[in-house]
Amino acid sequence: MSNNDIDNISAFATLHRYMQLSQSSKPTVEQAEAAIVCLCQVYGVNNEFELLSRGDKELIEHYNEIKKRIMYFAL
Repeated sequence: MSNNDIDNISAFATLHRYMQLSQSSKPTVEQAEAAIVCLCQVYGVNNEFELLSRGDKELIEHYNEIKKRIMYFAL
């Protein structure tokens, strides 16, 4: 297993924990921002700008939908 695969699994696990946390308590904005960084890692990019510059409309829509849910729980 490559380091990239391990990083992706770790990012996915962090997102999963965030979603579990959001079901039982209100996450902080900092936790939401960390979850968004992990979301970018799951998509194989370092940051949101890199993801948005790919130009894949469906990918961007899916990303924005999940990002919106992540922030909703924190706000």
